[in-house]
Amino acid sequence: MNRGVAGMAVGALVALGSGLARAQTASGYRYTFKATGDAMDQTTGTTIAAGTRTRIDLDGSSEPQYIVVDNATHTVTMVYPERQEYSVVSDTTFQRLVGNVLAALPVVSVKLTDAQVSDTVLGPGESVAGHPTSRYQVDQAFTVTLGAFGFQAGALHQRVTTEYWMSRDLQLPANPLVTLVSQVTTVLAQNDRDFAHRSAEALRPVARGTPLKMVIHTETRSGDKSDATSKTTVIEVTAIAPARIDLSRFDVPAGYTRKDPQFTGKLF
Repeated sequence: MNRGVAGMAVGALVALGSGLARAQTASGYRYTFKATGDAMDQTTGTTIAAGTRTRIDLDGSSEPQYIVVDNATHTVTMVYPERQEYSVVSDTTFQRLVGNVLAALPVVSVKLTDAQVSDTVLGPGESVAGHPTSRYQVDQAFTVTLGAFGFQAGALHQRVTTEYWMSRDLQLPANPLVTLVSQVTTVLAQNDRDFAHRSAEALRPVARGTPLKMVIHTETRSGDKSDATSKTTVIEVTAIAPARIDLSRFDVPAGYTRKDPQFTGKLF
């Protein structure tokens, strides 16, 4: 083989290798976030997003260690590297995990009254992680009475106000974690079909993407007491940048065993 032909062959191999490597990556975003609240330790994590897929890694000890969302197949994969196991559920099932846990308790009955759900467009919001935003608010209020073993407990009055800061210049994939986090604070009301439907409709504008910031404020009052217990949770993107994403990061590692999904009730 003469030198010219050899050079062409080497060049072709290099180009082929480069093309294959590029085919295994895609343009997307990498961002970090933190979650803080009155009744929780600060949690941080990293998210990568490319096309219809998103991977969410939580720092420190968590169950699961990371979650992969695929909006094309409408699935959520929860991965447990320490046990080399994973579980797969539909995104709708994932969003309703908290309510399903409560529904699975046969001795608990929940009666919902005075349910109210409303949403408000608040207009432009402040910049979050360097990006302009639009603010959106969902208000939910209800009264629940719990029963167990034939006994009825006193009424519990709850009001939840959630503000969302949606990016005006980024197209981030939808993240079912947004709906799940929003439902945790109203878990006692989620088994009421009308309330769940109205809440889903109110959340529709934010469920199509990923908010750059969420502030969830909850007020709870027991019985006829006038004093309310309140707590606030803030989840916020701290930094975001375009990135070439290694598509293998969305795959479950070889050798992992698929298990039925389990939910401990703890998100962060």
